[in-house]
Amino acid sequence: MINAEVLLPHGEELVAAKVIRRLLDEDGKNVGNHNDMSMFNTMLYDVEFPGEAVKPYAADVIADKIYEQVDSEGSNIVKSIDDYRTDENAVSKKNQFIIGQNGRRSLRKTAAGWKLHLVLTNRATRWISLNDLKESNPVDVAEFVVAREIEDEPAFKW
Repeated sequence: MINAEVLLPHGEELVAAKVIRRLLDEDGKNVGNHNDMSMFNTMLYDVEFPGEAVKPYAADVIADKIYEQVDSEGSNIVKSIDDYRTDENAVSKKNQFIIGQNGRRSLRKTAAGWKLHLVLTNRATRWISLNDLKESNPVDVAEFVVAREIEDEPAFKW
């Protein structure tokens, strides 16, 4: 489970987080007890969310979210991406370039402010940050962007 990336609840949305290590007490011992049956596994893990401090998560919660996000063969269960939305943090076409100290114009490389709406194979839906989704599902994102003819938006010039 260490170094696994999984979508975990964070506030009111799912965010891609990285399980980085077992949580240890002040004596260097694991917090909680391991059990092969995930619902009885009480171990805690440190989980890193993008741009935030590390937070503890229970092994059973992490395992449940991993199982929810894959099918019986371990494949991702995103059925489709069907919509998108932006907020005030999204870079507009007008502001897509920055001028460096050397006077060169370069593209802002950011997907901030973009969310894509996923339909999962279990019929659940989720709004996921483009920053998270482009790493885990780059082909799905690229196909959606081309189908919607929004590939000229700054967020997709990666």
